[in-house]
Amino acid sequence: MTNKSILEQLFDEKKLKILRLFYSGKKEEFYLREISKKTGVPVATTFRFINRLRELGIIEQMEIKKFKLYKLKDSKQTKFLEKILDD
Repeated sequence: MTNKSILEQLFDEKKLKILRLFYSGKKEEFYLREISKKTGVPVATTFRFINRLRELGIIEQMEIKKFKLYKLKDSKQTKFLEKILDD
């Protein structure tokens, strides 16, 4: 069994889609509806998971006027996840 298939068995497919989006565009910033549209994950689900990723220190939120943008944080947690997702 490959690492990829193990990840797919352990984690919800929706969460993996969101994580992969952030890792595919490491320096990119995304707004909530954009993440939802690109991954096909409902906005409410995306919102809950984004908040959880923020709590874990994996992504960071930036506010530009009334807009909230999210991007991958440069941290130990993100480097660890990158190793797992790349395998």
